[in-house]
Amino acid sequence: MEKRAFIAVGLSIAVFYIFSMMFAPEKKPLDNVAKPVANSVLDSAKAVPAPAQVAQIQPSASDQSLPTNVLQKNVTVDTDLYTAVFSSKGGSLKSMTLKKYREQNSPTAKPVTLGNDADPNVLSFSTRAAGIALTDNTVYTTDIDSVVLNGKESKQLIFNYVSGQGYTVRKIYTLTAGTYGIKLETQVFNNSAAPITGSIQHVMTYPAEPKVKDNRFDTAGAYLLSDGSIQSNKIKDVATSSKRYEKSVSWSGFADKYFLNAILADKNSIASVELKKNAAGFFESIVTAPQFVINPGLSASVTHRLFVGPKDIDILKAQGDSLEKSLDLGWFTEIAKPMLYSIKFFYKYVGNYGVAI
Repeated sequence: MEKRAFIAVGLSIAVFYIFSMMFAPEKKPLDNVAKPVANSVLDSAKAVPAPAQVAQIQPSASDQSLPTNVLQKNVTVDTDLYTAVFSSKGGSLKSMTLKKYREQNSPTAKPVTLGNDADPNVLSFSTRAAGIALTDNTVYTTDIDSVVLNGKESKQLIFNYVSGQGYTVRKIYTLTAGTYGIKLETQVFNNSAAPITGSIQHVMTYPAEPKVKDNRFDTAGAYLLSDGSIQSNKIKDVATSSKRYEKSVSWSGFADKYFLNAILADKNSIASVELKKNAAGFFESIVTAPQFVINPGLSASVTHRLFVGPKDIDILKAQGDSLEKSLDLGWFTEIAKPMLYSIKFFYKYVGNYGVAI
């Protein structure tokens, strides 16, 4: 009798936990996400033999002052699932407003916005490059003002930066309607007379403390999958010294209880991830790609897959690389996941989570 009672209590707690996971932000049923098409890592550079002497470009005064002299530009991307605002600063994502999720369980509540459109320090997927003095404050150029996607359309958003030191960087975002997945290809062109070496680094920034008090942020922090094992960190874990992960990193990102933004490896395109508290006090994740060597007149490219969206187990699984492991179901994971699948199955037929539970 006592054994059955304990089991009943455990199952009840699991049901309530799942219920809270599924109901805090209102959400409508979504289609599965198609996995973005992948490119190879360092496509051109991998065939280039390393020369005896390789130039590592140091920042000049003109390059350091360039971002302040170039007008920053915002580009709006509108799809059936979200409205995103990209910035020419760092060629980055400023914010993403999710059309099918609201801050509260009310049809009049505001849609959930990930990122902070008003804070210049909170950017995702801005780009640095060790070895060629590319900073994440670099201002790129683009001739695109807005992107609108309908049906299953795919379009590209391209940012370009021409350095005064003989190299050019191009960031190509491939966006597709009906999915929260985004493909990012970063190209480096060597226009100089000497070989260059370096490595692309994509940076994600996350607030140390949420400005809004909400239980959605109870589990907020950095999550990554290294050597098949999930790793989670709060900003207090890196307050005094950074943490570095180098062993088979599949993806890295920031998440709260319901939403996630992450960078996923594409054919081993993540060499390492460093988590740190930056000078502005923000939580920072630096995703470094394998080192490139580019001879004069040649180029190198590296591809990553991005995800910014809800922690819906079906949507996460569709991305691949065990991204669903970012879904924290607590102590009851082993029984909660089967129950979650069962509830989602019944919801398809009854259209009401209360009845499904």
